[in-house]
Amino acid sequence: MTSSVTGLVEHVSTAIHRSDRHSAALCLFGSAILALLTCVSFQVHALPSVAALLYMVVIVLVSLQGRFIPAIFVSIVAICCLDYFFIEPVFRLSKAATLNGVALVAYLTTALVVTGLLSRVSKSFQEIRALLAKTARQSAVLKEHNRLAEEIHDSLAQSFAGISMQLFAAQEAIRTNDDNGVGYVERANDLARFGLAQARSSALSLRSDIIEELGLIDALQMLVELANIPGRLRCDFRSNGVRQGSLPPHIQQDFLRIAQEGISNALRRGKPTVVGVSLLMDSSNLMLEITDNGSGNEDPVPEIGEGWGLSNMRERAKNLGAELDIRTAAGRGTSIIVRLPINWYPLTDEKNESLF
Repeated sequence: MTSSVTGLVEHVSTAIHRSDRHSAALCLFGSAILALLTCVSFQVHALPSVAALLYMVVIVLVSLQGRFIPAIFVSIVAICCLDYFFIEPVFRLSKAATLNGVALVAYLTTALVVTGLLSRVSKSFQEIRALLAKTARQSAVLKEHNRLAEEIHDSLAQSFAGISMQLFAAQEAIRTNDDNGVGYVERANDLARFGLAQARSSALSLRSDIIEELGLIDALQMLVELANIPGRLRCDFRSNGVRQGSLPPHIQQDFLRIAQEGISNALRRGKPTVVGVSLLMDSSNLMLEITDNGSGNEDPVPEIGEGWGLSNMRERAKNLGAELDIRTAAGRGTSIIVRLPINWYPLTDEKNESLF
């Protein structure tokens, strides 16, 4: 607590010193410009009204910086210059305050109005910028949640439709004394377990705080464990000692999402019995690999579409500056590999030992 208070005091003190330096610089800048204008105006025998107008321009420019004290200081200097160099008798500060009073009121009013308006505009701009940033964050979160909710809905709908068909077939088989009734029930049970595994892995991705709580490695381990279906699907995870603390949170978040989408894609399309997730590190790349032994695809480079669920993975990889490579063949499963170039900080433990 004490260290936090001390840090806050130091931060405020630094900000005040920085503000004081800025104000002093504005005072010097304004005074220098006034001196230059005074010399030029005096040399060309400019009228007092012309000099007063030029001084007003300087006051406005200083006031536009949003600093009240420099604006007041420059206003007072301008009044002194106007009185000393352009009001008879010259080279004397008049004690008759009428003209000085009018100039003072005009200059100070200008300074107050301009700085006040600028302060309000600046405050409004900051509020609008903060509101836009908050709206953008909420929009991104809402979009992600809607996508995941739709994915859960689709996967469950597909599972329930398959279960219904299998149970209906089982009902007909029992009614006709067909020996295949048990097989239909077993397939319905498999579909139910697949649907449950997909729902669990998708629900994990809905938790926005999962990376903060667990980190990428533990979150991937949990994701893989939730996807396991005893006796039907085995999911494995391995890591070669990647130091997740060195990874920015947004990289961890997107890697987790890609892994979730890769597993979900395998469950929906490939009908695998084994799915492997690996988080690896070589000399220059951080790699995430999702492999399965499912049915694969005839096209070695599947077209992007909702059916394969690859568009989101490609978009996430592109936003990270990573390369996404898909390798698949009919009857030989599918491999999804994400390579993120990492050559600006260490990501592996010294012993390079597996964390799992």
